[in-house]
Amino acid sequence: MLKYFVSGFSLVELMVTVAVLGILVAVAAPAMDRMVRQARLDADVERVQSAITFARSEAKKRSTTVSILPSAAGWQGGWSIITDDGAINPNCTLDSALGESTLRVQDQVSTSTNFLFAAAPTSSTAAITCSVAMGTPPLCLSFDREEVAILPTGGFLAATLCVRDQASPTTLYRAMTINSTGQPYLSKVQN
Repeated sequence: MLKYFVSGFSLVELMVTVAVLGILVAVAAPAMDRMVRQARLDADVERVQSAITFARSEAKKRSTTVSILPSAAGWQGGWSIITDDGAINPNCTLDSALGESTLRVQDQVSTSTNFLFAAAPTSSTAAITCSVAMGTPPLCLSFDREEVAILPTGGFLAATLCVRDQASPTTLYRAMTINSTGQPYLSKVQN
């Protein structure tokens, strides 16, 4: 006759296994949280870059000014990309009477992300500080038919958009500089 042996865990072995598992989870959880926050931040940066690239190409294609307008809740609440034919300069509003139209709408980005406009770097090698806001941020990001970034006043727009994690705004962020030609690029950041 064959004997079947059933082997199990003793209470001590089970307690040691649970303790080791608890330690591993305690060590891994903060790193996992940071990794998830970085992924959300990178996705939001990609959304902004995509919106800028789309607005620039539509301005050239349509031979008109195209603007990116933040929602009433700010950039965190999403944005709209519109044709913006202000009298001479963009007026950062949608006026269907002037034939302006909405081209694309971005819903709210991650709730853990916030946006800050910082001053543009003084040179291509200068680091950017994403903890100090520029004086008055632009009402919208506008691009003329030559794909140049412009202000509602008609001047060239050169600024940095800092996309930051709300829980760690001074250590977890990305800086996207929009130069006077309207080209967005990720910049070096200064901690």
